Amino acid sequence: MINNNSQLNFYLLIIIVNQNVQNVIIHNVLNVCHVGIYLIFNDCNTQSTNINQVICGDGIIQDFEQCDDANTIPFDGCFECQYQCDENCIDCIDGICLQQELIILDCDYGFHLIDQNCLSICGDLIIASDEKCDDDNNEPFDGCFQCQYSCSLYCKNCIEGQCMICDIGYLLQNNRCQEYCGDGIKSFNEQCDDGNQFSLDGCSEECQIENLWKCNTDEQEMSICFQSDNPIVELQYLNITFNKKL
Repeated sequence: MINNNSQLNFYLLIIIVNQNVQNVIIHNVLNVCHVGIYLIFNDCNTQSTNINQVICGDGIIQDFEQCDDANTIPFDGCFECQYQCDENCIDCIDGICLQQELIILDCDYGFHLIDQNCLSICGDLIIASDEKCDDDNNEPFDGCFQCQYSCSLYCKNCIEGQCMICDIGYLLQNNRCQEYCGDGIKSFNEQCDDGNQFSLDGCSEECQIENLWKCNTDEQEMSICFQSDNPIVELQYLNITFNKKL
């Protein structure tokens, strides 16, 4: 029964069972109030003991609260008593989603799905996005490095990773500028280059300075070699005796 104080009266039936006697005692033990009414000292009142008290999560929308769904679950339309879109919603009003975010299930050729984004990966042999090239390696100076064009070392002129002309003293082979021993032009890794590939003349067939020789080492110049120490001539007297019969 509900009285004028907006009070719901509940009765607890306490049954006491003895061997010979069964008595039923009815006690008014609890009052539960309507929504928005506070239970204070077993009575229903329209105000709590603290007039400014607002409890987020009690299921009652009050004061600054936009909503109150009596839980702390995020992305369910109401979180911390404020409207909130669900996780995949890009437009919502009062916690109601109007436009759901498009969920990406697959990407175009050359792109990989990573965290709901289609991204290109350098090194997969597929040229995509802002990649200029993709040779599936991390070697510099081979025409493509980190998926961007790169020139070969000692290349004087290259177009889109392809070397057109090498520096003086280098020979273009397989898009690389290679040193050429014997062309008469000393390059970086050569100790000398006297214009031939013969040894025992001071500069070996591998363009290395030979023992007891010195060569000029000016870059991009022909090497001129000379012996660093004069040879020592040793004369040995040989006593020769002839036996001749007269």
